[in-house]
Amino acid sequence: MLTDISFIKFFLDRNARKLKNKNFTILCNNCIGGIILHDLKLKFNTPTINLYFNAPDYIAFLERLEYYLSTDITFSYQSKYDTVPKEYPVGTISDIELHFVHYNDFSEAKNKWTTRAKRVNYNNLFVIGSDKDYFTPDLLTRFLRLPYRNKVFFSSRKNAAREVVFFKEYENEKEVADLIQHDHAWYFHFDVVKWLNTGEIKRYHFITSLFLFYRYIRKKYNARMNVSEK
Repeated sequence: MLTDISFIKFFLDRNARKLKNKNFTILCNNCIGGIILHDLKLKFNTPTINLYFNAPDYIAFLERLEYYLSTDITFSYQSKYDTVPKEYPVGTISDIELHFVHYNDFSEAKNKWTTRAKRVNYNNLFVIGSDKDYFTPDLLTRFLRLPYRNKVFFSSRKNAAREVVFFKEYENEKEVADLIQHDHAWYFHFDVVKWLNTGEIKRYHFITSLFLFYRYIRKKYNARMNVSEK
């Protein structure tokens, strides 16, 4: 099966060398922010690591960031979004909830959250959002109105806003896919390090086309291999 993308490592090594701004905080609605920090070999100075928010809670969190980061967090295994108990800690801060999917117990989740919340650099924030997990169009409007200078939104829909990066490969879907499982695709749609260094969202065109062509060829190759193995 053709699954490896060897040029991801090339991108990561090249980007790590270009990074100048290293004392920043990434806020993200899922694990993408943590992966970027890991890839750039930086400290986790953000609490949004190894967890995800549903979209309404994430936007509310961003709208009152200092309030939520300074308010006590409690835990259970129950989500307000469904009735099935979770197998991981679900954190609640006032009216929002956080899904600590990569933590073993309440104590570990609370310790990591509170420790990293104290590291947030409010003067150097970078915010990532996407149209996943109970997303509705009005939430994008609220995201674009947020006062953060450096923010980017990953979308399966075209939008003229500077902050919105359109993922053409998902244009027939209601949301972008799990970009972590799908080749860390954000790295091939815009220059992440340039954004972190300057705040500019520089979209790739040629690189994106090559990336999508590679994925098309891989899909065809894997389909052919699956047929031949039957």
